[in-house]
Formats: sequence, structure tokens, C-alpha cells
Amino acid sequence: MKLAQVVLGAAVVLSIGCDKKDDQAKLGEGSARPAASASAAGASSIKAAAASSDVPAAPASATATAAASASASPAGPAPSFSLEGVAAIADDCKEAYATAATAPESVGPEYDWAWTKQALLANPQFKINLDDRDPASGEGSFRLFQASVKFHSAWVLVARCGDGATCNRLVAMLRATTHNKSPQPYCGSLPMDLVWGTPLRPILRELGDPQRTLPGDDDSKGQCARLQACSVAADPSKAESITVGLDCQKAPHKFKRACSQKFPCSEVMTCLGQ
Repeated sequence: MKLAQVVLGAAVVLSIGCDKKDDQAKLGEGSARPAASASAAGASSIKAAAASSDVPAAPASATATAAASASASPAGPAPSFSLEGVAAIADDCKEAYATAATAPESVGPEYDWAWTKQALLANPQFKINLDDRDPASGEGSFRLFQASVKFHSAWVLVARCGDGATCNRLVAMLRATTHNKSPQPYCGSLPMDLVWGTPLRPILRELGDPQRTLPGDDDSKGQCARLQACSVAADPSKAESITVGLDCQKAPHKFKRACSQKFPCSEVMTCLGQ
């Protein structure tokens, strides 16, 4: 398939259990979304792509009215991530997508997507498969696109899921972790003039080996992102009030960033004394 309006595509497959410099994004026939919402999402994508989102958005008050199941650790209980604000698509949608994050053109195609990466690492119910087959139910694959000039040539990280339920859960987790309300599921087609196409290089493939995904000694952004991701995964019900990632990026020296290099998240939280 040709990549009209798309300069770059790249993929990695992740399997999902039953149950920002700029990490924000928006990733859609049979959708529960109103017909007009695609253009509305595109309009807000322009604004999102033009601004830096290398930190999670400031917290907003919200009450969870719906939830998607997820697991904070392989052996832990299954907390729930709120679907409030998510235009959830039909669970049985067979052409399901989710915009996971966007970044300005200026960061370049090698941008490391630290916030998305750490959100996935902190939620091991999202497991990476390293083949490029079409996702089955409960699975998804990430691809990186560059949007058209109309959308400021932004980089867009997109997930294609085996079904709508998978994308709904992925979006709920990302929104809760980053406090960024951009991630959205789509059924049938993508927003921002994007076209699903053949990958040109792997994306987030290192997630297949969690130890390779831990932030390095000089990666303060990744360290802060992991502290945020693990804190939210430990108790998603308090996600809206957890701002350690944003606070850490403002004043890294005030936080125990060395804890971010521990694995799994339960060890991070023990290190933090929580």
C-alpha cells in the first residue's frame, strides 16, 4: 500500500493481555465516534503537533466513569484505567488504530518517545512481539509516520490493534499515565491525512527486552517519565493527582531519579519509599 501524505512508517508488534521532546498524539467505520469527530481530532492534532509535549500535561480534575482493565505488574492485581473522555470504538472493530503520541518535525525521526516507551514498560500487560505480522485480537503494532505539511509535518506514533477493545485499553493507559488527552482510538481510518503503510524501520523494538528500555544515567527525561509511569501503574485510581514526572522534569535534582533504573516497577516504588 502506498504512503500518501506519509513520509515515514515504521513498526513493532506488541501483544496486549486480556484484560513528549514531545510525547503526545492522536491515533480509525464501525466507530462509536460521531462522524464529525475525525475533523475535530485533526484540528486539535495540528495544535498538538505545533507545541512541545515533552512533559505530561498539567493534571485536570476528573472522575472515572468507565474503566479499561490493565495490570501494573505480572503478578499484581488488575487496576483499571478510566475511559472517560475516550471516544471508544466498538470492541469488535477489526481495523482499529490508536494515536499514541505526536512530536514536532524538529525532533527528527530518531526521537526516542520516552514517555510512551516508559508508559509501556510500566504496564507489562502490553507485551512486544518482534515480528511484523498483522495483529491478532489482543495485539497491536506501532508505526511512526510523518504527517503532511497541513499538519506541520509532525511525527505521529500510531498503533494498529487486533481489535477495538485493545486500542481502547491502550489509549486509556496512555492518557492516565501522561495526563495527555490526545491519544484516541479510531476504527476504519486514521486522522491527520495518515495512511497505514509498509514499515521502513522498527520502532520501540527495544521494548522486547525491558532491561534495554530503562533510562540511562544521563537520561533525566526518561528517568522522570519512568517515575511517573510506575507511580500511575501502582495506583491508576490516583492518576490525575500524580505529577511526579512533570515536577521531576522541572527540578530533576530534587528527585530520587536513580530509582527509575530499577526493574520492575514494584522495585521502583520500594526505592521511592512508597
